[in-house]
Amino acid sequence: MNFSTHSNRSLATEATRVPFDHNRLRGSQLAGLLLLLIATGGAGCVPPESAVPVVVPPGGQPADQVQGGDETVVTADALRDQIDRTLAATLQNRQLNTDDHGAWQILHGALTYRQGFPVRIGRTGPFSPALEYAMSGGRIQGWTYQPGDILDRTTNRRGLRAIVEPGTRKGQGHADQWLAILAQAQLPLEQPLKLGGADFELRDFLEQVQR
Repeated sequence: MNFSTHSNRSLATEATRVPFDHNRLRGSQLAGLLLLLIATGGAGCVPPESAVPVVVPPGGQPADQVQGGDETVVTADALRDQIDRTLAATLQNRQLNTDDHGAWQILHGALTYRQGFPVRIGRTGPFSPALEYAMSGGRIQGWTYQPGDILDRTTNRRGLRAIVEPGTRKGQGHADQWLAILAQAQLPLEQPLKLGGADFELRDFLEQVQR
């Protein structure tokens, strides 16, 4: 899977570059969305209808949409549509950039939207797919690694170790956090990962974690 080159397209354009399959929504995407909203200051910029309270009927059984007091009971399809609207609105309106936001915030966006999540380079630069930018050697606060163990003494191939920086809200909060996010982005093991002047592959990261 090849990352595309950087472009100066709008955020909305970048959002359509990688199709987002709403019918295969996973819990990790919802968790990532929640963390992204927390990291960027709340859940604003969401369509007004998304603020309507939603209650799933007892037992999780679908029900017709019914108005009752301050609550609305909706069908499973209506609930899915509401989630879709929230995901789409957040992707379009939550703009992260590499000057004001760290890897912890940016990668939680990628946890939700995977390769479809864009980040602005600096405050006024072009948008780039966040994972592409990070893995091609782009500068992001908290995206910090160091060479790991020698994995192959014949070639001197080394592993890659992500630095844990708990509490910073910029760097990796706990061990293997970056790997968990990258693993859900459907990247191949041969995916290049540049750090400074050194070239690695995603497999080097994985094999280091397995040691």
